[in-house]
Amino acid sequence: AFLVGKETRSIYIQQRRAFIALQAGFRGMRVRTELRKKHQAATIIQSVVRMFLCRKQYVLLQSAAIIIQCRYRALLLGREQRSEFRNVKRAAINIQAALRGFRVR
Repeated sequence: AFLVGKETRSIYIQQRRAFIALQAGFRGMRVRTELRKKHQAATIIQSVVRMFLCRKQYVLLQSAAIIIQCRYRALLLGREQRSEFRNVKRAAINIQAALRGFRVR
């Protein structure tokens, strides 16, 4: 009876260790899978945040470029209009001078 009890206990302990090892392996696999999923989720979140920040920076640069282009075009148009005004003024002065000269004679 003693030997049978010892044998039974030995088998029970061996089975218990095997069961515990199996449980630990399964839990480890589940934790690794969960960790992999969390890592992938974190990577996706980082990617989205980077995309958002890059997009925001791009929009700012694009609007700045549009403002610069608009002001430069306005500057060129202003120069052109000033030049045209000077030409018209010069022509008016020449006409007035010719008219005054004609009156004097």
